[in-house]
Amino acid sequence: MAITKQDMRKLQVLQNKTLRLMSRLGYEASTKELIDKCCELSVHQLVFYHTACQIYKIKLNRLPEYHFSRLFQNESQTKSNKKTRYAKKGILRVDFKLSIARSSFFYQAPQVWNALPQYVKSAKNLKAFKKKCKNWTKNNVLVKV
Repeated sequence: MAITKQDMRKLQVLQNKTLRLMSRLGYEASTKELIDKCCELSVHQLVFYHTACQIYKIKLNRLPEYHFSRLFQNESQTKSNKKTRYAKKGILRVDFKLSIARSSFFYQAPQVWNALPQYVKSAKNLKAFKKKCKNWTKNNVLVKV
């Protein structure tokens, strides 16, 4: 199941209200100020971070098989059994019609994974990946209002 932009906006408003209570900042404080003061990730950043963690787990464990084959089969083989320029770079490529849903996991997962730098993707274990991914997300994924 996917989350819509309207739902993300509503969640961000709720998070802002909670962060205002925690930080004791007024309504004039921006979302970025609230998030920085409380050392949190915005709703948009949280979605990015958790999607990245899920992809890392799928790649690490090769499970569920359907998800792994749908996301990573292009890394090892194509229809002609030759690596493509995308596969050589370790970039996920999922081919399906855009009309299915732009908010679906299989549409967004390649975008999230491809946005991560190689030093984050090549973490040795889940704990290291989470730490690197959270730091990178906080510094590089925009806080959407």
